[in-house]
Amino acid sequence: MKLVITGNHDIISNPLLVPSVIQITALKNALVTGIGLLQNHEIHDDRISIDLHHDGEVEETTLLEFKTQLEQMLISYFKFAKVEVTVEVL
Repeated sequence: MKLVITGNHDIISNPLLVPSVIQITALKNALVTGIGLLQNHEIHDDRISIDLHHDGEVEETTLLEFKTQLEQMLISYFKFAKVEVTVEVL
């Protein structure tokens, strides 16, 4: 699974962005799946991509619920912060 956040360079280069997204993702994963999660990120000029790997099998319905809740939570987080980005959970 992959999380992609796209925005302008100033937003993406903010040193607090990646740690906050990783923490939100870990929290949502713990609440929904209860299974360990490895997150590897890459920063590009206009986007951040984070590969998400679970430490075991996750049921398809649980995985879909995690993706949906994570995307909704991150969209709300960025709207509240008045930061314009695009969030995709692939």
